Amino acid sequence: LVEAIRVTGNLEPLRALLRVDARIERAGVAPRRRVAAGRADAPLARTRLVVRAHALAGLGREDEATRVLHALRDDHGPHALARVVQLRGPASPLAARLAPAGPYR
Repeated sequence: LVEAIRVTGNLEPLRALLRVDARIERAGVAPRRRVAAGRADAPLARTRLVVRAHALAGLGREDEATRVLHALRDDHGPHALARVVQLRGPASPLAARLAPAGPYR
């Protein structure tokens, strides 16, 4: 997805991801709250945060993307930022600044 957006310059897929995410929140099934309550799959919640961070960064909303990355780190540990860095997407540089130095960088 990130590569297709990079090639075409079409940001609509990122906007669509954020619209879906907002609908999930409004429906009252926020994945972070479900994880905290023990009712959701942690890998799914982690993936959602990674996708959201890349989508926000791709749209130039770096402050919001950084807040999502902080939530990712807080909820899943500092190693979770490694995946964001490895994907080499729009949020990767932000995650690299937040991630501790390690073998994945």
